[in-house]
Amino acid sequence: MSLLNFTYNISKDTENYLNAVYRFKYLKHQRKNIEQQVTHYLSDKDVLAIKKSKTKKEVREVIYKIITKWLKFNQDILELNAQILSKAWQRREKQFIKYCENFFEKPFDFDDITCYFTTLPICPYHYPLWFMNSIKFSVEEQLLTIYHELFHFMFIKYYQDYCFKKGLSKEEFEIIKEALTVFLNQPPFTKINTIPEKGYPLEKSLRDFMLKGYRKNLGFKKFLDNSIKYLKNNSNKI
Repeated sequence: MSLLNFTYNISKDTENYLNAVYRFKYLKHQRKNIEQQVTHYLSDKDVLAIKKSKTKKEVREVIYKIITKWLKFNQDILELNAQILSKAWQRREKQFIKYCENFFEKPFDFDDITCYFTTLPICPYHYPLWFMNSIKFSVEEQLLTIYHELFHFMFIKYYQDYCFKKGLSKEEFEIIKEALTVFLNQPPFTKINTIPEKGYPLEKSLRDFMLKGYRKNLGFKKFLDNSIKYLKNNSNKI
């Protein structure tokens, strides 16, 4: 049985529109034009209708109409995508889990995580229960999204408390968490990940430092200590 359940939930998708299109509430990580990028697949008319809504009730109704119109013509695409992505993930799941356990030096102790599709090109998560994946992405990009989010889940589960004890703020923890995904571009993850994990502008210098400083025989916690030290000493670069 697979770790992930692939499904669609219009209420979850609506919440994503509320937080990304109606009022952008996610961390930007210095991404320029992110508010414009999330509306890339929407018509100008639909974007205007969402943004000019005056109440949450009104905007939810507008979003619901937009999504249901899309589903009317594309429900089959959604169902086929779920089938294809599920099969592609199952062929890579054991390898990914093994690579994660070796990298983080911890067991991959998760089950029944839900991967919800969204009709927007932005994918939030709610640890440890679910994350989103965009129907607008290719299957290759959707696989990278899975790796990216589960990488987060592993780091949160085993090292969030440790980072806070080391004096990291919530914002600094987010920076470390996002920077770590640079290793999805490195062996052995490149055996299953064939698309670059480019990261966000905010974490670039830390990602570069991590790549130069990582040594498997160093131990992950020592590597993390060094990364935390770099972050604290170079806050002007980040």
